[in-house]
Amino acid sequence: MKMHEDEIEINEKIVKRLIDGQFSQFKDLPINKVNSMGTVNAIYKLGEEYCVRLPRLSWAGESLRREIQILPVLAKKSYSYHTGSYRKRRANR
Repeated sequence: MKMHEDEIEINEKIVKRLIDGQFSQFKDLPINKVNSMGTVNAIYKLGEEYCVRLPRLSWAGESLRREIQILPVLAKKSYSYHTGSYRKRRANR
């Protein structure tokens, strides 16, 4: 069932084709739709460890591109904070 008039069709068959074509190392993992309250992305579980998140709307892809750019930066800051180096730097100011 579509949530938006201009929603891109996404289903398990399409996800399987994308995985097989772009990430063949995961081609044997099961794919299961995740029932979520989100309306912008479709989420599928890929095996036990991974998930696939695809934009339902054409404009939502830009949001995912921004996330890909910022996540490594946030991960470094989070690691620094949790290891104490962030707190030590702040204390030495």
